[in-house]
Amino acid sequence: SDGVYNVTGDRLKRLFDIEPKFTNFGNENGEVIGLYPENVFDKVQVGYRVYFNGYKNKEWIGDKYFIVGDYNGLGDPLVVDVNDDKFPIFAIMHDDWKNIEKIADSVEDFSKIIKLINDTDISNDNMCLKLKENISKIKKCEFWNDQIDLRK
Repeated sequence: SDGVYNVTGDRLKRLFDIEPKFTNFGNENGEVIGLYPENVFDKVQVGYRVYFNGYKNKEWIGDKYFIVGDYNGLGDPLVVDVNDDKFPIFAIMHDDWKNIEKIADSVEDFSKIIKLINDTDISNDNMCLKLKENISKIKKCEFWNDQIDLRK
């Protein structure tokens, strides 16, 4: 099988080439929020979009959504809507596929937010407030505030 990657083709290059693509909130051993590298793209669809035997999972949230990363250290998935040329990024909470939140309107916005986090000292409360404010100018949602608060 040539996998799902070929179906979406070179359009996804933007997802794989963008930098920065992850943050560990300044903690070397910290949990990461980020996008996966290209070489695991097919593999990470298993258990979500498709079963281990390769059959499509009918309960998956929709063909336009692909797993592209994770967060929380629990493998909670980040997904992209490939039908939207901006490649918005969504977070799904704990395998509850109905609990989906858009956390960036485009993959570029996702990367901008990651850069803001990487440039911030998370242990500094004032810097965290400023960070949250700056992120909200890019995307207003609870997700980023929650992630920052978890790391403090």
